Amino acid sequence: GATTLETRKKLALEVFRTTSAYDNSIYTWLNKQLNGDDTFADDKRIMLEKEAQLRYGENPHQQAAFYKRLEVGGPVDESAKHTLAAAEQVQGKQLSYNNYLDTDAAWSSVREFGTEIPTCVIIKHLTPCGIAQGTDQLTAYRDAWKCDTVSAFGGVMAFNTTVTEEVAREIVE
Repeated sequence: GATTLETRKKLALEVFRTTSAYDNSIYTWLNKQLNGDDTFADDKRIMLEKEAQLRYGENPHQQAAFYKRLEVGGPVDESAKHTLAAAEQVQGKQLSYNNYLDTDAAWSSVREFGTEIPTCVIIKHLTPCGIAQGTDQLTAYRDAWKCDTVSAFGGVMAFNTTVTEEVAREIVE
């Protein structure tokens, strides 16, 4: 009826992971009750959860992972819904560190344009290689692509509106 030493070690690890998160939540809540909303507190507790194992790091011989921040001791920040950590990859191969950097840069760039005029931003190695606005999304995409078709190949695209089927089909072609 005894468990193995290896099983007991794994269970102990899970217990301490759980209790440390619980202690962190209590500390964060008490600190806020006693000190108010102290934006620049003497210390901050941050918990991260691995969201994805990346294909590779900045270079192919390096390993990397993508972590998202967990809210501790309070409600989830509404702005977190609009970050890369909340995004969903719907197709394609496992992303690399550089893919995440480019995606973040493209998303940050396209948000600067609002949503009134269809806009497309194409980023490759953290460098914009195509940005365009158009009367419709397809025109914005085509014009952004024409800025530098060589650099844009394999780059990351972001749009300020939901991508239409027509645009998705043209991107794939």
